[in-house]
Amino acid sequence: MPGGFDMFHIGHLNILRAARERCDRLVVGVATDASLMAMKGRAPVIPLDERMEIVSSLRFVDEVVADVAQDKRVAWRAHPFDVLFKGT
Repeated sequence: MPGGFDMFHIGHLNILRAARERCDRLVVGVATDASLMAMKGRAPVIPLDERMEIVSSLRFVDEVVADVAQDKRVAWRAHPFDVLFKGT
């Protein structure tokens, strides 16, 4: 499941929980600062290493990786997955 997870909020928590209920192993891609800048036109408030640590501290998240591109084929080549969860 990819996401920026900047200013972590209940919506982030809810989608991560819902994704976990639908898979055996949840790997979360946290968008890099550069990819968020390219996508949203502004830098994140919380730096990448802190966002990754916040997400990885959740008991139902099995692994956290840096997500470097909006094109999820890039993520798939680096960390092959069966299902992609995105949005509500």
